[in-house]
Amino acid sequence: MLRAALFGLALAAAACQLPGIDRQRLPEALIAVHYRTPEEVRARDQAWEARLAAQPGRAAVRNAAGRGGRLPHLDEFRGLLGRVLGRPAARERASSGGLALLDPRSGELRRVESVARGAVPQAWSADRKRLLYRVDDGSRVQLWELELASERVRPLTRGSRSHPEGCYAGQGRLVVTVLDHSRDPLRSWIALTGPGGRGPYQMLSEGPADHSPSCSPDGRRVVWVDEARPGRPQLRGRLLEEGSALRQLPAGMGPTFSPDGRWLVFSARSGEYWRLWRLRSDGTARAPLGSRGLDALAPSVSPDGLFVVFVASPQPPHRLLRVAAFAGDAEVLLPVEGEADSPVW
Repeated sequence: MLRAALFGLALAAAACQLPGIDRQRLPEALIAVHYRTPEEVRARDQAWEARLAAQPGRAAVRNAAGRGGRLPHLDEFRGLLGRVLGRPAARERASSGGLALLDPRSGELRRVESVARGAVPQAWSADRKRLLYRVDDGSRVQLWELELASERVRPLTRGSRSHPEGCYAGQGRLVVTVLDHSRDPLRSWIALTGPGGRGPYQMLSEGPADHSPSCSPDGRRVVWVDEARPGRPQLRGRLLEEGSALRQLPAGMGPTFSPDGRWLVFSARSGEYWRLWRLRSDGTARAPLGSRGLDALAPSVSPDGLFVVFVASPQPPHRLLRVAAFAGDAEVLLPVEGEADSPVW
Protein backbone atom coordinates (compact mmCIF):
# COMPACT_ATOMS: atom_id res chain seq x y z
CA MET A 1 0.00 0.00 0.00
CA LEU A 2 2.80 2.41 0.88
CA ARG A 3 4.59 1.72 -2.42
CA ALA A 4 1.33 2.34 -4.32
CA ALA A 5 0.77 5.61 -2.46
CA LEU A 6 4.31 6.81 -3.15
CA PHE A 7 3.96 5.90 -6.81
CA GLY A 8 0.71 7.86 -7.00
CA LEU A 9 2.48 10.92 -5.59
CA ALA A 10 5.33 10.50 -8.09
CA LEU A 11 2.83 10.19 -10.93
CA ALA A 12 0.99 13.34 -9.86
CA ALA A 13 4.23 15.28 -9.45
CA ALA A 14 5.48 14.20 -12.87
CA ALA A 15 2.20 15.23 -14.50
CA CYS A 16 2.19 18.66 -12.82
CA GLN A 17 5.78 19.47 -13.82
CA LEU A 18 5.45 18.75 -17.53
CA PRO A 19 5.55 21.74 -19.90
CA GLY A 20 2.67 21.28 -22.26
CA ILE A 21 2.18 19.37 -25.46
CA ASP A 22 -1.44 19.35 -26.61
CA ARG A 23 -2.16 15.65 -27.09
CA GLN A 24 -4.40 16.50 -30.04
CA ARG A 25 -1.24 17.59 -31.85
CA LEU A 26 0.15 14.07 -31.65
CA PRO A 27 -0.17 11.88 -34.75
CA GLU A 28 -3.05 9.41 -34.87
CA ALA A 29 -0.71 6.47 -35.46
CA LEU A 30 -1.12 3.80 -32.78
CA ILE A 31 1.63 2.98 -30.30
CA ALA A 32 2.20 -0.73 -29.72
CA VAL A 33 3.00 -1.39 -26.06
CA HIS A 34 3.52 -4.17 -23.57
CA TYR A 35 0.55 -3.62 -21.25
CA ARG A 36 -0.30 -4.77 -17.72
CA THR A 37 -3.75 -4.37 -16.20
CA PRO A 38 -3.97 -2.92 -12.66
CA GLU A 39 -4.31 -6.49 -11.34
CA GLU A 40 -1.21 -7.58 -13.26
CA VAL A 41 0.68 -4.56 -11.93
CA ARG A 42 -0.16 -5.60 -8.38
CA ALA A 43 1.01 -9.16 -9.09
CA ARG A 44 4.23 -7.79 -10.60
CA ASP A 45 4.81 -5.57 -7.54
CA GLN A 46 4.39 -8.56 -5.23
CA ALA A 47 6.94 -10.51 -7.29
CA TRP A 48 9.30 -7.51 -7.16
CA GLU A 49 9.00 -7.28 -3.38
CA ALA A 50 9.57 -11.03 -3.05
CA ARG A 51 12.76 -10.81 -5.11
CA LEU A 52 14.04 -7.90 -3.01
CA ALA A 53 13.24 -9.74 0.21
CA ALA A 54 15.19 -12.78 -0.98
CA GLN A 55 18.37 -10.80 -1.67
CA PRO A 56 20.98 -9.99 0.99
CA GLY A 57 21.28 -6.26 1.55
CA ARG A 58 17.86 -5.65 0.03
CA ALA A 59 17.76 -2.04 1.27
CA ALA A 60 20.89 -1.32 -0.76
CA VAL A 61 19.34 -3.04 -3.77
CA ARG A 62 16.21 -0.93 -3.41
CA ASN A 63 18.21 2.29 -3.10
CA ALA A 64 20.38 1.45 -6.11
CA ALA A 65 17.22 0.84 -8.08
CA GLY A 66 15.78 4.20 -7.16
CA ARG A 67 18.00 6.82 -8.77
CA GLY A 68 19.67 5.71 -11.92
CA GLY A 69 21.03 2.47 -10.47
CA ARG A 70 18.51 0.27 -12.23
CA LEU A 71 18.37 0.07 -15.99
CA PRO A 72 14.88 -1.27 -16.73
CA HIS A 73 15.49 -2.29 -20.32
CA LEU A 74 18.81 -4.00 -19.66
CA ASP A 75 17.56 -5.60 -16.45
CA GLU A 76 14.60 -7.04 -18.35
CA PHE A 77 16.94 -8.40 -21.01
CA ARG A 78 19.16 -10.08 -18.42
CA GLY A 79 16.11 -11.47 -16.64
CA LEU A 80 14.83 -12.79 -19.94
CA LEU A 81 18.10 -14.62 -20.53
CA GLY A 82 17.70 -16.39 -17.22
CA ARG A 83 14.02 -17.24 -17.65
CA VAL A 84 14.43 -18.91 -21.01
CA LEU A 85 16.20 -21.76 -19.26
CA GLY A 86 13.05 -22.69 -17.34
CA ARG A 87 9.33 -21.95 -17.25
CA PRO A 88 8.48 -18.74 -15.35
CA ALA A 89 6.96 -19.11 -11.91
CA ALA A 90 3.19 -18.83 -11.55
CA ARG A 91 3.51 -15.38 -9.97
CA GLU A 92 5.55 -14.13 -12.94
CA ARG A 93 3.04 -15.57 -15.42
CA ALA A 94 0.23 -13.80 -13.55
CA SER A 95 1.96 -10.45 -14.10
CA SER A 96 3.27 -11.05 -17.62
CA GLY A 97 0.88 -8.63 -19.37
CA GLY A 98 0.33 -8.64 -23.11
CA LEU A 99 0.40 -6.72 -26.37
CA ALA A 100 -1.88 -3.69 -26.70
CA LEU A 101 -2.40 -0.74 -29.06
CA LEU A 102 -2.58 2.76 -27.59
CA ASP A 103 -4.16 5.82 -29.22
CA PRO A 104 -1.89 8.67 -28.05
CA ARG A 105 -4.59 11.30 -28.55
CA SER A 106 -7.57 9.74 -26.81
CA GLY A 107 -5.71 7.41 -24.48
CA GLU A 108 -7.85 4.50 -25.68
CA LEU A 109 -6.00 1.23 -25.23
CA ARG A 110 -6.98 -2.09 -26.82
CA ARG A 111 -5.39 -5.41 -25.96
CA VAL A 112 -4.72 -7.70 -28.94
CA GLU A 113 -6.27 -10.99 -27.90
CA SER A 114 -4.90 -13.05 -30.80
CA VAL A 115 -1.35 -12.57 -29.51
CA ALA A 116 0.09 -14.85 -26.81
CA ARG A 117 0.29 -13.65 -23.23
CA GLY A 118 3.43 -11.74 -22.32
CA ALA A 119 4.17 -10.56 -25.87
CA VAL A 120 6.47 -7.53 -26.22
CA PRO A 121 6.42 -5.37 -29.39
CA GLN A 122 9.64 -4.91 -31.36
CA ALA A 123 9.06 -3.00 -34.62
CA TRP A 124 6.48 -1.97 -37.21
CA SER A 125 6.96 -2.86 -40.87
CA ALA A 126 7.62 0.05 -43.23
CA ASP A 127 3.95 0.12 -44.33
CA ARG A 128 2.76 -0.18 -40.70
CA LYS A 129 0.55 -3.14 -41.62
CA ARG A 130 2.60 -5.71 -39.67
CA LEU A 131 4.07 -5.72 -36.19
CA LEU A 132 7.06 -7.76 -35.02
CA TYR A 133 6.85 -8.99 -31.43
CA ARG A 134 8.48 -11.54 -29.15
CA VAL A 135 6.95 -14.33 -27.09
CA ASP A 136 8.58 -16.18 -24.20
CA ASP A 137 7.12 -19.69 -23.87
CA GLY A 138 9.33 -20.55 -20.89
CA SER A 139 11.73 -22.60 -23.01
CA ARG A 140 12.75 -20.33 -25.89
CA VAL A 141 12.00 -16.77 -26.93
CA GLN A 142 11.02 -16.31 -30.57
CA LEU A 143 9.80 -13.56 -32.87
CA TRP A 144 6.29 -13.56 -34.29
CA GLU A 145 4.42 -11.24 -36.63
CA LEU A 146 0.97 -9.72 -36.26
CA GLU A 147 -1.02 -8.72 -39.36
CA LEU A 148 -2.83 -5.68 -38.05
CA ALA A 149 -5.96 -5.72 -40.24
CA SER A 150 -6.86 -9.38 -39.66
CA GLU A 151 -5.03 -9.84 -36.33
CA ARG A 152 -3.57 -13.07 -37.69
CA VAL A 153 -0.23 -14.13 -36.24
CA ARG A 154 2.62 -16.28 -37.54
CA PRO A 155 6.00 -17.39 -36.20
CA LEU A 156 9.11 -16.02 -37.90
CA THR A 157 12.10 -17.41 -35.98
CA ARG A 158 12.63 -20.97 -34.81
CA GLY A 159 15.33 -23.36 -33.62
CA SER A 160 17.32 -24.26 -30.53
CA ARG A 161 18.48 -20.67 -30.06
CA SER A 162 16.29 -17.83 -28.83
CA HIS A 163 15.68 -14.66 -30.83
CA PRO A 164 14.37 -12.21 -28.23
CA GLU A 165 14.66 -8.99 -30.28
CA GLY A 166 14.50 -7.91 -33.91
CA CYS A 167 13.64 -5.35 -36.58
CA TYR A 168 12.67 -5.35 -40.26
CA ALA A 169 15.65 -5.11 -42.61
CA GLY A 170 13.96 -5.02 -46.03
CA GLN A 171 13.55 -7.74 -48.68
CA GLY A 172 11.64 -9.82 -46.15
CA ARG A 173 14.68 -10.16 -43.88
CA LEU A 174 15.08 -9.47 -40.16
CA VAL A 175 17.94 -8.31 -37.99
CA VAL A 176 17.74 -10.30 -34.77
CA THR A 177 19.42 -10.82 -31.43
CA VAL A 178 20.59 -14.45 -31.30
CA LEU A 179 20.86 -16.04 -27.87
CA ASP A 180 22.97 -19.23 -27.65
CA HIS A 181 21.75 -21.50 -24.84
CA SER A 182 24.70 -23.89 -25.22
CA ARG A 183 27.16 -21.34 -23.83
CA ASP A 184 27.88 -20.78 -20.15
CA PRO A 185 27.62 -17.91 -19.58
CA LEU A 186 24.93 -17.25 -22.17
CA ARG A 187 26.15 -15.44 -25.27
CA SER A 188 24.22 -13.11 -27.59
CA TRP A 189 25.06 -11.48 -30.92
CA ILE A 190 23.37 -9.70 -33.84
CA ALA A 191 22.56 -11.46 -37.12
CA LEU A 192 20.76 -10.86 -40.42
CA THR A 193 18.26 -13.56 -41.40
CA GLY A 194 17.11 -14.71 -44.78
CA PRO A 195 13.60 -13.86 -46.11
CA GLY A 196 10.79 -14.58 -43.64
CA GLY A 197 13.17 -14.79 -40.71
CA ARG A 198 14.76 -18.04 -41.94
CA GLY A 199 18.43 -18.95 -42.18
CA PRO A 200 21.19 -19.06 -43.11
CA TYR A 201 22.18 -16.14 -40.91
CA GLN A 202 24.80 -13.52 -41.64
CA MET A 203 26.56 -12.56 -38.40
CA LEU A 204 26.73 -8.80 -37.94
CA SER A 205 28.51 -8.89 -34.57
CA GLU A 206 30.44 -11.42 -32.52
CA GLY A 207 29.02 -10.77 -29.04
CA PRO A 208 29.38 -11.75 -26.28
CA ALA A 209 26.61 -9.44 -25.06
CA ASP A 210 25.10 -7.63 -28.06
CA HIS A 211 21.38 -6.81 -28.13
CA SER A 212 18.66 -4.22 -28.90
CA PRO A 213 19.03 -3.98 -32.71
CA SER A 214 17.26 -1.16 -34.56
CA CYS A 215 16.99 -1.01 -38.36
CA SER A 216 16.91 2.15 -40.46
CA PRO A 217 13.64 2.82 -42.35
CA ASP A 218 15.29 1.99 -45.69
CA GLY A 219 16.45 -1.37 -44.30
CA ARG A 220 20.11 -0.70 -45.14
CA ARG A 221 21.61 0.08 -41.71
CA VAL A 222 21.43 -1.29 -38.19
CA VAL A 223 22.53 -0.08 -34.77
CA TRP A 224 22.65 -2.13 -31.57
CA VAL A 225 23.99 -2.18 -28.01
CA ASP A 226 27.32 -3.82 -27.16
CA GLU A 227 27.44 -4.58 -23.44
CA ALA A 228 30.62 -6.61 -23.28
CA ARG A 229 31.53 -4.41 -20.32
CA PRO A 230 28.60 -4.93 -17.92
CA GLY A 231 26.84 -1.73 -16.99
CA ARG A 232 28.62 0.27 -19.73
CA PRO A 233 26.51 -0.13 -22.87
CA GLN A 234 28.09 1.07 -26.10
CA LEU A 235 26.27 1.71 -29.39
CA ARG A 236 27.57 0.07 -32.57
CA GLY A 237 26.37 0.21 -36.15
CA ARG A 238 26.99 -1.00 -39.68
CA LEU A 239 25.55 -1.21 -43.17
CA LEU A 240 23.71 -4.41 -44.02
CA GLU A 241 26.18 -5.26 -46.76
CA GLU A 242 28.84 -7.96 -46.93
CA GLY A 243 32.19 -6.61 -45.78
CA SER A 244 30.85 -3.34 -44.34
CA ALA A 245 32.89 -1.85 -41.52
CA LEU A 246 31.74 -1.71 -37.90
CA ARG A 247 31.04 1.81 -36.63
CA GLN A 248 31.57 2.85 -33.04
CA LEU A 249 28.90 5.25 -31.79
CA PRO A 250 28.50 6.97 -28.40
CA ALA A 251 27.81 5.13 -25.16
CA GLY A 252 24.10 4.51 -24.69
CA MET A 253 21.21 2.09 -25.01
CA GLY A 254 17.80 1.72 -26.64
CA PRO A 255 18.78 3.18 -30.05
CA THR A 256 16.08 3.94 -32.62
CA PHE A 257 16.01 5.73 -35.97
CA SER A 258 13.85 8.67 -36.95
CA PRO A 259 11.40 7.94 -39.82
CA ASP A 260 13.60 9.72 -42.35
CA GLY A 261 16.68 7.77 -41.19
CA ARG A 262 18.66 10.96 -40.58
CA TRP A 263 18.70 10.77 -36.77
CA LEU A 264 19.31 8.28 -33.98
CA VAL A 265 17.55 8.68 -30.64
CA PHE A 266 18.92 6.81 -27.62
CA SER A 267 19.37 6.95 -23.83
CA ALA A 268 22.68 7.86 -22.24
CA ARG A 269 23.91 8.77 -18.79
CA SER A 270 23.55 12.40 -17.72
CA GLY A 271 24.62 12.72 -14.10
CA GLU A 272 22.49 10.41 -11.94
CA TYR A 273 19.92 9.70 -14.65
CA TRP A 274 19.54 8.26 -18.12
CA ARG A 275 18.47 11.00 -20.52
CA LEU A 276 17.28 10.99 -24.14
CA TRP A 277 19.67 12.23 -26.82
CA ARG A 278 19.46 12.67 -30.56
CA LEU A 279 22.38 12.27 -32.95
CA ARG A 280 22.64 12.59 -36.73
CA SER A 281 23.27 9.22 -38.32
CA ASP A 282 26.70 10.49 -39.45
CA GLY A 283 27.65 10.96 -35.77
CA THR A 284 27.27 14.77 -35.57
CA ALA A 285 24.91 17.31 -33.93
CA ARG A 286 24.37 15.43 -30.67
CA ALA A 287 21.79 17.17 -28.45
CA PRO A 288 19.62 16.27 -25.44
CA LEU A 289 15.87 15.68 -25.70
CA GLY A 290 13.25 16.43 -23.06
CA SER A 291 13.73 17.34 -19.44
CA ARG A 292 15.91 15.93 -16.67
CA GLY A 293 14.99 14.28 -13.40
CA LEU A 294 13.71 10.80 -14.35
CA ASP A 295 15.36 7.91 -16.15
CA ALA A 296 14.24 8.12 -19.80
CA LEU A 297 14.43 4.78 -21.60
CA ALA A 298 13.19 2.79 -24.61
CA PRO A 299 12.51 5.73 -26.99
CA SER A 300 10.51 5.44 -30.23
CA VAL A 301 10.03 8.29 -32.72
CA SER A 302 6.57 9.17 -34.06
CA PRO A 303 5.86 8.55 -37.78
CA ASP A 304 5.91 12.31 -38.48
CA GLY A 305 9.30 12.68 -36.77
CA LEU A 306 8.05 15.42 -34.41
CA PHE A 307 7.76 13.49 -31.14
CA VAL A 308 9.43 10.72 -29.14
CA VAL A 309 7.54 8.36 -26.83
CA PHE A 310 9.61 6.84 -24.03
CA VAL A 311 9.44 5.06 -20.68
CA ALA A 312 10.15 6.92 -17.45
CA SER A 313 10.72 5.11 -14.16
CA PRO A 314 10.08 7.38 -11.15
CA GLN A 315 10.09 4.46 -8.70
CA PRO A 316 11.14 0.99 -9.91
CA PRO A 317 9.53 -1.21 -10.98
CA HIS A 318 6.83 1.29 -12.00
CA ARG A 319 6.80 2.82 -15.50
CA LEU A 320 5.23 5.90 -17.05
CA LEU A 321 4.78 6.62 -20.75
CA ARG A 322 5.76 10.13 -21.74
CA VAL A 323 6.09 11.97 -25.04
CA ALA A 324 8.78 14.60 -25.70
CA ALA A 325 9.01 17.02 -28.59
CA PHE A 326 11.83 16.11 -30.98
CA ALA A 327 12.86 19.78 -30.96
CA GLY A 328 12.60 21.61 -27.63
CA ASP A 329 11.90 20.35 -24.11
CA ALA A 330 8.08 20.14 -24.02
CA GLU A 331 6.62 16.86 -22.75
CA VAL A 332 3.29 15.26 -21.96
CA LEU A 333 2.27 12.24 -19.90
CA LEU A 334 0.25 9.49 -21.57
CA PRO A 335 -2.02 8.26 -18.75
CA VAL A 336 -2.75 4.53 -18.76
CA GLU A 337 -4.99 2.59 -16.39
CA GLY A 338 -2.50 -0.05 -15.40
CA GLU A 339 0.96 0.20 -16.93
CA ALA A 340 2.47 0.27 -20.41
CA ASP A 341 6.10 0.00 -21.50
CA SER A 342 8.27 -1.03 -24.48
CA PRO A 343 6.51 1.48 -26.80
CA VAL A 344 6.84 1.15 -30.58
CA TRP A 345 5.23 4.07 -32.46
